[in-house]
Order: sequence, then structure tokens, then C-alpha cells
Amino acid sequence: SPNQVMRDQLGLSVIHRPCRSYPGVSTNYTGDIDLHVVRVATGGTYEDAGMRIGYHSAVSIRVMERTPVEHAAHFAFRLAERHRHNVVSTSKYTIQRAADGLFEEVVAEVANEYRNTTHTKELFDSLLAKLILRPERLDVIVTPNEYGDFLSDMVYGLIGSIGLGASASYAFTPSHQPNIGIFDPAGGTAPDIAGKGIANPSGAIEAYGYLLEYCGLFDMSRRLLQAIHDCIANNEKTGDLGGKLNTMGYTKAVIARAQ
Repeated sequence: SPNQVMRDQLGLSVIHRPCRSYPGVSTNYTGDIDLHVVRVATGGTYEDAGMRIGYHSAVSIRVMERTPVEHAAHFAFRLAERHRHNVVSTSKYTIQRAADGLFEEVVAEVANEYRNTTHTKELFDSLLAKLILRPERLDVIVTPNEYGDFLSDMVYGLIGSIGLGASASYAFTPSHQPNIGIFDPAGGTAPDIAGKGIANPSGAIEAYGYLLEYCGLFDMSRRLLQAIHDCIANNEKTGDLGGKLNTMGYTKAVIARAQ
């Protein structure tokens, strides 16, 4: 994918997916969600397309590297320090003892540097059940590549639509500080509805808000992100969320509230 090409060329090693409830969106889960998925953007099973072995078998290599996990762990703990001081690392460490074992080992090492933040580890399947039952209890989740891919789509389902999600991808300095950021909608592109005026641009606009925050324009970022929530809460929303606005009408409504 184009995103994968950019990750490779720019050395992007961590993906951040914030997720919070939107008043005015109909969902199966009615509680308040405010959590973050921090995903190692390299390795896992996504690095190797694998190969067929004869007619009956296929094989692929699963990779876990220390440095990207360190970047993701530091990002997760610094994020938690600005929120509710709770980080959960999740993987299948009892089964994938080498790869996921290394992941959990690195996260635990990094956790020692953040004494004011609680760290627990959860098996991935157990976390999925907890996320469905009581997602409001979770703050920051850090996880390997493919698990993070599954989780982030799942949490956007809990808040009503993947179209409400934004994504940030980062490269880092050797001291684990972000030095390149790319921001885009979590749901990617929708070529099947291009030009029809029915796409929900919330994820794209929210991604721009996180770009403003990354550039140090904190007040502008705050106003833009709040404008999205205020529009949806006041029934100024696109058709996929039960509203009557088209893409441009919704965008103009957000701009008006952000000014």
C-alpha cells in the first residue's frame, strides 16, 4: 500500500490511533470511551509475504525488532503520563515466546523509567474480551504490528464508525523523540464513493488536528477537534451517521465552529 511505502522510506516505526466516544453517534456500547492504541508499525507477519511450499503448505517469517518496540513503548508511556497513567501491553507471549516474548521484555524494561505510570501485560485474546465488556477501563494499549491493526479497527467499531478515526505515524530520534509525523484517516481511502459527496471527512479533519498539535499549534488543534465533536453532538453530521449533510456541508460546519 502507499502507506507502507511511506513507512519504509521515512522509517516510520510507530502508529498512534486515538479513540474516544462521540456524543450523537448511535453505538451498541453506550459507555464513554477514551483510549489510545499504540502499534509497532514494523515487523510481525506483515514484513514477509511468505511463500508456498508445494500444494499443501505455506510459510512466512514473523519478525520483532528491539528498537521499534522501544520507540513504541516510550511513546505509549509518555502518552499515558498526559492521561490516566495506565499502559497495557498485549500480545500472545505464551505462544509466540520468541517474538512476542521480546516485545513484552522490552516494554517491561521501558516501564521501569516511568515510575508514575502503571504497566500491566495481557494476553491478546483476553484483552479483546475486556475491550468489548469494559473499554472505559483502558487508557493506553501498546502492541505489535498485526495486533494493533486488528485492535484499532475494533475500537472504532465500538464508537460507531471507522470513519471517525484518525491515525498518526511517527519516526524517531535515537532518544525516542518523534522527528517525522504523518497524519491520515484511520479508514484509509474510499475510491468507490469518490466524487459523490457522501464521504465522512471526520477522520481526515481529526488527523489534521493532530498534525496541528504535532506542530505546536495546540489551541488551533484543540478548537478543531472540539468542533468535530460539537457538530456531531448537534446533529450536524454526514449520512453514514444518520445526518443530512454531504461532505462539503459537514466540512463547512466544522470550520464555522472552529473559528
